[in-house]
Amino acid sequence: MRRVARIVLVAAIVMVVFAGGVAWVYNLYDRPGPLIEGSSVIVPKGASVSDIARLLGIAGVVSSPLLFELAARMEGSTGALRAGEYRFPAGTSMRDVLAMLRDGDVFVRRLTVPEGTSSEQVLELLNEAPGLEGTVAALPAEGALLPETYNYTWGDTRNDLLRRMSQAMSSSLEELWTQRDASLPLDLAARGADSRLDR
Repeated sequence: MRRVARIVLVAAIVMVVFAGGVAWVYNLYDRPGPLIEGSSVIVPKGASVSDIARLLGIAGVVSSPLLFELAARMEGSTGALRAGEYRFPAGTSMRDVLAMLRDGDVFVRRLTVPEGTSSEQVLELLNEAPGLEGTVAALPAEGALLPETYNYTWGDTRNDLLRRMSQAMSSSLEELWTQRDASLPLDLAARGADSRLDR
């Protein structure tokens, strides 16, 4: 009898310890993270969940890279974590960090092209913009790019953003053309033809 009672007691202790461990893990997973102030982390393309966990640990975003990796694997998120630049607010919990990476909640950057900016100056802005990749092969014609504020994310290419500027100018011209005074002697084929980029 004593042996049975001892086994029952040991089993109860193990269950209590296990339950306590599970509660501690969930508490660590859900409670505010260690960041005292916001921090940025760039997750490169092709990074594994282990790589991402290590980056987050180095940046101080998560207190336990191992627990983050285990949580990602348990939730089946290992192949769903997206590359990009992330801005984590102070105190972001591990659960919220994982959700941001799974949802691709990347930081959106902005590049403003003021009115009167030449094509050469636009290229300078693109070359200086952090996070953009690639080089521009040809200088766009003057007037081909719409002065505007453009959103982009880390890893976008300069050519893609330049193409968006050209398309925005084309769309703007189309809209203005439909609003023109029909009595004016304007040639649809000639309007702004030299101001467009080849697509």
